[in-house]
Amino acid sequence: MTAVGSERRGALRQITLRRYLQFAGITTLTALAYAVPTVFGSNDFRMVSYNQVLALLLVVIGLGIAVGHAGQYIIGISAIFAAGAYSAALVAEHFPTHTGLLLMCAVGAASGGAAGLVMGSPSLRVAGFYLGLVSLFAALVVPAVAEKWDFVGGSLGIPLFTVLDFAPALTGYKLYVICLTTVLVAAVFSWALMHSRVGQQFAALNSSEQLATSMGITVYRTKLLAIFIASVLAGVGGGMYAYTQQLMAPASSSPQLSIYLFVALIVGGASASFGPLVGGTLVLAFNQFFTAWSSYNGLIFGGLLIVFAVFLPDGVVLQLSRLRFWNRTPCHVDSASATEPAASTPTESFRTASAHSAIERRDDSHATLRVLSARRSFGGVRAVDGVDLELPRGSIHGLIGSNGSGKTTLLNLISGFYPLDDGQVMVGDARLDRISPSARARFGIARTFQTPKLIVDATALANVVPMVEMRLRCTAWESVLRLPRGVRTHRQALTEARRALKALGVEHIQDMPAGTLPHGTQRMVELARVLAARPKFVLVDEPAAGLSPRELDLLIAALKRLAAAGTGVLLIEHNVPMVLEIADTVTVMHQGSCLFRGTPNELRSDTQVADAFLGLSDPLDTAS
Repeated sequence: MTAVGSERRGALRQITLRRYLQFAGITTLTALAYAVPTVFGSNDFRMVSYNQVLALLLVVIGLGIAVGHAGQYIIGISAIFAAGAYSAALVAEHFPTHTGLLLMCAVGAASGGAAGLVMGSPSLRVAGFYLGLVSLFAALVVPAVAEKWDFVGGSLGIPLFTVLDFAPALTGYKLYVICLTTVLVAAVFSWALMHSRVGQQFAALNSSEQLATSMGITVYRTKLLAIFIASVLAGVGGGMYAYTQQLMAPASSSPQLSIYLFVALIVGGASASFGPLVGGTLVLAFNQFFTAWSSYNGLIFGGLLIVFAVFLPDGVVLQLSRLRFWNRTPCHVDSASATEPAASTPTESFRTASAHSAIERRDDSHATLRVLSARRSFGGVRAVDGVDLELPRGSIHGLIGSNGSGKTTLLNLISGFYPLDDGQVMVGDARLDRISPSARARFGIARTFQTPKLIVDATALANVVPMVEMRLRCTAWESVLRLPRGVRTHRQALTEARRALKALGVEHIQDMPAGTLPHGTQRMVELARVLAARPKFVLVDEPAAGLSPRELDLLIAALKRLAAAGTGVLLIEHNVPMVLEIADTVTVMHQGSCLFRGTPNELRSDTQVADAFLGLSDPLDTAS
């Protein structure tokens, strides 16, 4: 214990030192940013150039939220930037005496957000890369249309410096300070969003849509939210651009701008907290101030994009954070250490955790999950053919059968990932087959997958926390702005997530990145996420695959405790002896139909199942 305590104290000292160094570095860089005009010159041309970079930095930060956090590739974000800039410029042109920076940024935000919704709403309904194509098409079309449209000034654009009554109240260093402060606030907002419950939902969506859906996240709405936030920031950047440059023309939003912004995102690191800010500063400043190289910008930025995509896909910021100077704690765990629980035996580990477990007894324990005459075909193949199944609360129902017998398809029908061709899925009097998969998850239907679905870049603990927060009352703004209830909710989620990991004996790997964990340990983390949700019913798909004997014991103990707490467990598993040991009822599927349903003892004595499925001459051998 002394050695462990000493090691933990050393790790805490390293973390504290690293945080102090990071804080000192951020403070120094911020001070230098405010001193840029003093160091590099503050003539009118320079100030206009500085403000142009700052306006475009807002667009890069928004792009980081959509692409880096949520995985929504708005490749042609320059079209949204143009919508905000043109709208702000038009307002200033027609109402010059009443228009200032704040109003132009507000108009840009509204126009940018609307443009993002218009662009994203139809394209997100089609899976795949269509959002990227639609946005890229918009980036090509918007400047081409603007160049021919007299309402926005045609090829000359809207020169606000020719509008006699438009006299900007903010100029010079004061305007620079306001623009820089706005950019820094946007960067801090992006960081806060990334570390809030909304950011966790974005991360789950970025990792896997199936994962997000199984957690109760409404995928389409969450995608649209990410695009809207990014578009609002791009629109604010457009309004700031029109005010500081006193001009908005088709050349200001050329398709090349989208490429430069995307390069800036990749260079800094799309998923890093301040990666877009760093990458945007490097790329946009080079583009703005090294004009002697402007004719080679396409070659330079194209080369940068290739180099970073191949050799540094995580960008500059994350690469620097991994340097030994900054991070001395290990980010990888080997198989032996990951699977070794803290207690001396699996049973002791589970019993120790059970007093503080995230599993609690549910009051409505009489509800039953019922599947009635479920049918599902794929082409001419009947994967599930008229299957009936009942899963009472507080019981374990084993579902076994050969590969291709329809077991996982049945789980997908219950959880809503596949629609029913015919039949019903009900809990009590509620028809679950009429609601979306995410609504079923929020109703209390949790599930695991054959291949564990985790947020691989997040820690094991961070994979469990979002599931707890999904059932705790807290608004998105309370979480993002760190309001009192948001802070309390997050602390409670951390506590319950740790309990869930402890209940499975893997609390010692809570700070390890999930992607570095062995396969069996990843399964335990996925199951811990399910425990933390406190579901009514759990659909578990081959959880024992890849587990060590110690982990298998922990799994069996966890499933038994789930049932004892009033949760119904539907277990698909090829480890038949394990199923017969813990299941109250067993259903055998064969070629999409139900071959047998009964108790484990009845299954052992059924010669038809032994011949058709188990392939045994003596049915009693099923227990061996």
